[in-house]
Amino acid sequence: MSSLNILGIDVGSASIHIVVLSGEGHIIHTGTCYHHGEVKQCLSNLIKKIDIKIIGHIATTDVTPSFIKTDQSYDEQLTIIRAGKYYHKTFNAILHIGGEKFSLSRFDDDQNYIGARHNTSCAAGTGSFLDQQARRLNLLGGSRELSQKALSNSKKIPAIATRCAVFAKTDLIHAQQEGYGIEQICDGLCYGLAKNISNTLFQYKQVGKKIIFCGGVSQNLSVKNHLEKITDYQFVIDSQSIFYSATGAALCLMDDMANNKKFTKQFLLSVEDMFISTKKEDILSYPELALKLSQYPDFNCFSSYIAEDVEIDIYQDPASIDTKEGYLGLDV
Repeated sequence: MSSLNILGIDVGSASIHIVVLSGEGHIIHTGTCYHHGEVKQCLSNLIKKIDIKIIGHIATTDVTPSFIKTDQSYDEQLTIIRAGKYYHKTFNAILHIGGEKFSLSRFDDDQNYIGARHNTSCAAGTGSFLDQQARRLNLLGGSRELSQKALSNSKKIPAIATRCAVFAKTDLIHAQQEGYGIEQICDGLCYGLAKNISNTLFQYKQVGKKIIFCGGVSQNLSVKNHLEKITDYQFVIDSQSIFYSATGAALCLMDDMANNKKFTKQFLLSVEDMFISTKKEDILSYPELALKLSQYPDFNCFSSYIAEDVEIDIYQDPASIDTKEGYLGLDV
């Protein structure tokens, strides 16, 4: 196995996570930040915090943009499962809730994969949904502050439709008009999100005793508490729960290298070496457009007059035309 360090990268819809894995399989660095659409700048800032020259190989999840250099890209669900086996010896299921997707992967007693359930393409019930509602509530701390306020609530919570962001906005306004406090509203959002996840994923008769909870929303303890009460399951959250995808990508590459799959060493001298140039030469299939004046018809009339409120234009002297034969066009 190569002794070079592996950089694992996962770029999600809201945030970036990186993990540096040593050749011996030990995590020596982690980093994360919200990218707000500025993926290159955000990733550059994370990479600047490590000595890039110690990186020999790069592994990414398949949702990571293609302009980032990588030795190999891996399916996100596969990376999550691989990280689960790295952090925990045994488990029955992995619940992953990220910025735009959530899933529940199940395993038998011998750790063999059984199957998984996923959400639809709608982001309701994900971290992005909570981020959006936090902005609507003017919470500068985002979903983290929303979670903290929800945890501090001990009063009745309002019913908020969390299956649709449009309906949620209406319910937020109604809840405020009815006098609910910000803590109650935040708690209502977390409960609704937990209920949505439960209805979508926990349709099995028995999931198992040990369920790992990972992804960005695993940091929201209010969602976790509501989900445990609704499903009657207990969830395990470890200190690296938000880094599962990035960790799993690095581990998958390490596994491939251990199986004698060859990868060329990355020679990275600066942050810019992390990115693939996306500039392309313009190849024109047709000549460039040019502004040229065309021959404009001459609409000068021989004579013009109005008869019975009808404007009549004569463009040629009738005396100069042979009128024995011709065509008459009418438009009524």
